[in-house]
Amino acid sequence: MSRQRELIDKSFYKYQDTLFCEVPAQAANALLDFQRAEFCPDSRQQDETFNRWMYQDNSANRRIYCLRDEQVVGQQSAIAMPLSIKGKILDAACAIDLRVRPEWKMKGLGVALIGALMHRYPLLIGLGISDEAYTMFKRQGWQDMGQLDYMVKPISFRSLDDNDELIDKLKKKIATLYSLWSDKISKSDHRGYQLSPISEFSEAHADLYHVYTDNHFTQLKTLLQLQWRYTNSPRNRYQCLQLTKADNRPLAMLIARRVEQNGRNIIQLSEVVCENKYGSILIVCFIAWCKQQGIDLIIYQGLESVLNPVLKARGFIKRSYGSRFMFYTDNPELSEQLRDKSRWRICFSDSDMDF
Repeated sequence: MSRQRELIDKSFYKYQDTLFCEVPAQAANALLDFQRAEFCPDSRQQDETFNRWMYQDNSANRRIYCLRDEQVVGQQSAIAMPLSIKGKILDAACAIDLRVRPEWKMKGLGVALIGALMHRYPLLIGLGISDEAYTMFKRQGWQDMGQLDYMVKPISFRSLDDNDELIDKLKKKIATLYSLWSDKISKSDHRGYQLSPISEFSEAHADLYHVYTDNHFTQLKTLLQLQWRYTNSPRNRYQCLQLTKADNRPLAMLIARRVEQNGRNIIQLSEVVCENKYGSILIVCFIAWCKQQGIDLIIYQGLESVLNPVLKARGFIKRSYGSRFMFYTDNPELSEQLRDKSRWRICFSDSDMDF
């Protein structure tokens, strides 16, 4: 680990004087030129409103760029993700948007940009990592934690894709029949409970995260973080739902986002926050809500050992293409502790996957 860190630090110090993270960017035009070249057309990285929300409304986030001869040649960003490790809060971040101009690759710049984050945060997390980044991260000593759980639940036969081959259509039809059959035979006493929209987040919603403080490695979102992430998001419109009983006190909550794809109404589970005893009730109520809304397919991607069996019991089917999950720390004791995958709680909105 020490030898790997020496090489990372060597690259970082080589480029240190040309790395900038001010917001708004002083080299705004050069940065925009870089983003137009390195990201797809109309990408969020070029959206002024998105960047204001991302880096000014939440000053804990970082965007680092390398300026050489008045030209931006590389970029690396990070979403602040203060991590609760069994109740103790650690300054951490999720690394995103690593890009280097083709002519600057293999010159240590990518390593330097990651190194800048390593100097800032004692723990870095990577989700949805590309093959190219994966190879570099492994060389740098990142811990490979495998894949996130990826699960789907067909709600209707409209979830079938017309472009599928015949064998795939048959498989999906069988999966849909299984899903609908599981709804009929599932038993969950959710009488007296209701799932309703969250008109405005409150401290009571932030308090729901306390269930994870004793045994999990997870982000505990504050009221301000909930408002920033879900209420004020400029690009996504979230369905924020709460489970209540007669007194209207939130017992659990669920954040989801609608996506339309090839004429199908799909909803992604961005985050689920609940005690074990409410898990089954929450998911049953959510499935019923989805049917009322005309949803064809529910998608879940994340990591939470307690939620996984609940979803399976409700007809969710595990797929094999979950996103890669890695982390980096140069603290051996912390690294050993974090290798326990069963303790992690990661949701779809912890990274840029939900953007």
